Amino acid sequence: MIVESPQAGQGAASPPAAVSPAPPGQPGATAPPPLPKTLVRSAVPEQPAAAEPSEPVSVVLRLPEGDPAKGETLHQAVEPGQRERVLALIRNQSGIVDNYDIRVEGMPQDWWSVYPGTVYLVPFGAGGTYEQEVEIHLHPPRGPEAEARVWDLMIVADSKAMQTVAASAPLALHVQPYIETATTLRPQRKKGRRKVTFDVTVANKANAPVLIALEGEDEDAELKFGFNRPPSEIPAGAAIVSQMQVRPPKQIWIGRGRDWRLEVKTITGDEAAERAADQVVGADVLLQAGPPVKKKWYKRGAPQVPGMYPPRVFKPQLYPPDVSMGPGGLQVRMPKLQQPQFQGPQMKSMNASQLKPGQLKLPGRGGSSTPTAPLMPTQGVFKQKPWLPWWLIPLLLLLLLLLFLLLRSQPQTVLVPKVVGAKSTFDAQARLIESGLRLDPETKTQIDDTVPPGSVLRQAPDSGVEAPRASAVSVLVAVGSGHVKVPDVSGRTAAEADKLLRARELTLGPASPQPVDPDANIKSQIPAAGETVKAGAPISLFYAPKPDGGQNSSGKPATPPGDPPMGDGGTKNAAAVVIPAAGGATPSGYAKRLSDLALVPVVQRVFDEAPRDHVVATRPAAGTTAARGREVRVIVSAGIPRITFSDGDDVLLVDGATGKRLGAVAAGAPEEADPTWAPDATRVAYVSDGRVRIADTARLGQRPRALTPGSDFSNLAWSPRGDVIAAARGPAGDTDLCLLTAGERGVPSCKLEPSFELALAMHWAPDGRSILAVGRRAGSPTSGIVRWTTARPFSSNAGDWSAGEFMSDVTGTDRDVADVALSPDGKRLSAAVRFGSDEYRLWLTDADDLGLERAKRTGLRACKLAWRGDSLELALTQADRGCLESQGALVRVDPRHPDRTTHVAAKANDPSYAPETPTSG
Repeated sequence: MIVESPQAGQGAASPPAAVSPAPPGQPGATAPPPLPKTLVRSAVPEQPAAAEPSEPVSVVLRLPEGDPAKGETLHQAVEPGQRERVLALIRNQSGIVDNYDIRVEGMPQDWWSVYPGTVYLVPFGAGGTYEQEVEIHLHPPRGPEAEARVWDLMIVADSKAMQTVAASAPLALHVQPYIETATTLRPQRKKGRRKVTFDVTVANKANAPVLIALEGEDEDAELKFGFNRPPSEIPAGAAIVSQMQVRPPKQIWIGRGRDWRLEVKTITGDEAAERAADQVVGADVLLQAGPPVKKKWYKRGAPQVPGMYPPRVFKPQLYPPDVSMGPGGLQVRMPKLQQPQFQGPQMKSMNASQLKPGQLKLPGRGGSSTPTAPLMPTQGVFKQKPWLPWWLIPLLLLLLLLLFLLLRSQPQTVLVPKVVGAKSTFDAQARLIESGLRLDPETKTQIDDTVPPGSVLRQAPDSGVEAPRASAVSVLVAVGSGHVKVPDVSGRTAAEADKLLRARELTLGPASPQPVDPDANIKSQIPAAGETVKAGAPISLFYAPKPDGGQNSSGKPATPPGDPPMGDGGTKNAAAVVIPAAGGATPSGYAKRLSDLALVPVVQRVFDEAPRDHVVATRPAAGTTAARGREVRVIVSAGIPRITFSDGDDVLLVDGATGKRLGAVAAGAPEEADPTWAPDATRVAYVSDGRVRIADTARLGQRPRALTPGSDFSNLAWSPRGDVIAAARGPAGDTDLCLLTAGERGVPSCKLEPSFELALAMHWAPDGRSILAVGRRAGSPTSGIVRWTTARPFSSNAGDWSAGEFMSDVTGTDRDVADVALSPDGKRLSAAVRFGSDEYRLWLTDADDLGLERAKRTGLRACKLAWRGDSLELALTQADRGCLESQGALVRVDPRHPDRTTHVAAKANDPSYAPETPTSG
């Protein structure tokens, strides 16, 4: 439907008479003209110019696969918890350039999203973008608040120039009903001799009333059930409580008690309606179906519970007469025969030797053993007790005897030895056996290249703790990743370098210039010291040329081939040489060319958008002259680190330079968010369904590993050392700092912060002595920077950390912080800050300026921040002005030149660079 507003600066014209369009399929119905397929027009249409519309703005709605709804209300259906789209075409038919904010009236703000939220349009026919189609996402939550009905909505375009509603269009949103109930039986275990009573709570978690009926059943179909509430209708979001009375088929006078496992079922839909229409049949009517029997004085009658419907008995094939009391007196309907409702008993052969203890049921000794399976919320256990437990005295004597034997046989405790640091599990096992303990056969592993493979990283229980003799001690063992760090061999001879490289599973590569003096010291190497390479990779060596054309120990001249002789005796020319251009050569090949010219190449890797391992520059620059024997720094591109982020559904991995998608770190339901890299750049931790999970980026698509059993986790930050993950835990408004051990599943250690909540962000300081986050005090409209400190770097024990302290002032000021991050070198601090109603902008300052007193404001919009490993680049998301949208554009920016940005992705949140650092030679 098209609805226009008066032209800016003029009075509102009288609306035209409403004309009801003919329904589809009837005479007189005309199809609306088809809309253009493009979303935005950027040029003047070629058709002859029509008369300028009298309405300044128009809004036309349509479904993604439908035609525009002109002259009628658009209808769209959505299921709570799902997302549907409606497209709105906004056209500026006024005579001025204007901006229009698009919003939805008639439903809560967090139930809808508009992309983009603001359109910028020139007047119709002015030679620019005069119309634009936006996406309106409708996503009511799955809950009672999303009432199942038709919601009359209005899609409104607000003119920023005129500060008024420019146009609107109606939308009928059909919120679909769904059925979702939660039944709870309390208590789940109850004891009794003749009967027990349970409370049954049924909650309607749907968005529409639901009719429910209750039914009880047990495995043997012997118990009798009764409820004090007939089939009832529960309003949306409400709950009812009913009492369920359970009676056994017979009493146990002498013998063992019996556990009856039972379950209450909630019936909805047509079956519940049928049961509501039926009359309740009492158990007493069924039991008295035969001729009346005179009761003795010692016979007790059926119990009468006020307000309780007698238990309903279900027998196979025969339903009892339906008895009801009405105005005409007692009414009885004849019974009817139906098919059997359960499968009859089947006899199978049984071998007594195959029975487990407790499975054999002796005659007259009670029923089955205690159920061992866990109970569901709808399940319970009725423990029927005997009247006369004749075995009570023998049992007490037996218990006393067992207690005496247990005390006498208590194992001695021993001190757990220290096995952390052992070179192998064999050494650890030998130490444990000497102390009277044993090694847990389920050994856990963790990738760690800082120690030799097989080394023990952690143990449980810790050393020095008392443990029962012969108990098991579990250990965490280091395994290699297949990559090793290159050692520094500069200043060593070839023999010394070979020994050091072999110890690191590396080999000697080619050496330059030739011939090599065995006693000469190495000047530089490729790959450079500190780089990570595959095991077995060769390391190229470079030596300084010998002066004056001397000979090396082999007796051959040290002058490289092609060097021009000069002076008496054929000595080397001491003049400068020209540094050649790289010409697309590899780092090793180019370094050899420099070495052949009597120059010493020193490789330095930098992050650059040039292809990885390409020589991008030299210092001094190519074409300049340099003295023979001088070091020439070869600048090699290390590429741009990978970036991971959440797109609202999955955690994605993209190329940092091009934004090309490399795969999904985690894909599936439910939504994944808050990714953070491990320091070794091989794993990513993220949150899914409130739980912390870890995925291996080298094996994308494999099932991730769950780190926490509980939920409500968010805002993860992996420590620079790699053994601890910081996270926020708790519902909105009551979040606290928690610390998780990255290598093993366990209970987190949390720091309760009752005075404030963690709003966004969480970042480690490079030295591991502090953690930064954004917090908000209760009732405060603004957020500030919060810091925790510790004297034990990278501690996973919350008791080692101080209470959270606000470092930036949030009282009496309109300054609001959305995110804060320290650079990896610990020198710079970036923050997303706004004042009042301004947009969140990127602010930069020194690392010690946590109060942002010396911070400088840039013109870049920013919501979430992440530093690159070399501290020379930032990745940030740019959403709406208030950072309320969950997704925004992802860009890269050099803090030294904030006016230069590189677009990476259009829809991203929580960006994180792979922690790769280029190595300087």
